[in-house]
Amino acid sequence: ELDADEIAWRKDFINFDCTDVETLNNYTSVFGNYVPEIGERFYEHLMEFEQTQSIIDQSSKDLDQLKETQQAYLMTLSCGEYDEDYFRHRARIGKIHELLDMPMKHYIGQYNVYYSLFLDIVADQISEQVQTTVTETLEETKSGADEVDSAELVTRVSKDIESGLDELHSLLKILNLDMQVAADTYLQSRI
Repeated sequence: ELDADEIAWRKDFINFDCTDVETLNNYTSVFGNYVPEIGERFYEHLMEFEQTQSIIDQSSKDLDQLKETQQAYLMTLSCGEYDEDYFRHRARIGKIHELLDMPMKHYIGQYNVYYSLFLDIVADQISEQVQTTVTETLEETKSGADEVDSAELVTRVSKDIESGLDELHSLLKILNLDMQVAADTYLQSRI
């Protein structure tokens, strides 16, 4: 039931717009730098709990294949289409988890691993940008410019941080849309 109108409404409801799409598209290369640790961190957490470990053990894929699937999932978050095909695929993923009898609390709860990962990624991006801003400002001073204007530097660093938080918000919005589809899939299956 996720037709174009419904998808548009959901996007509008959470203020997911072309700026978010652009931000997510720009994260493709950033995510690529984190791919090796994504599956590790995700399944490391899930394997700490007997209930989720037993569900993982039911999968037809081995742990390495599941890790690769998680890595691929993260990359699809920055695909930039977010159309009916995108949401149809998300519904299919939700259905697979439901067929594995994964309780919704586990499925929704595992998104916390993504929150943590995204916070780390965005914190790294903010840190790099702030370092660049400070370094450039100091270089300008060395090359004969006036002394560092601390108010201007604070303003530039504040903009870097604000920009990073906007990026985090875009990442959280796409996860929210994914969770909506998963919850709908579970509810439809129960009905």
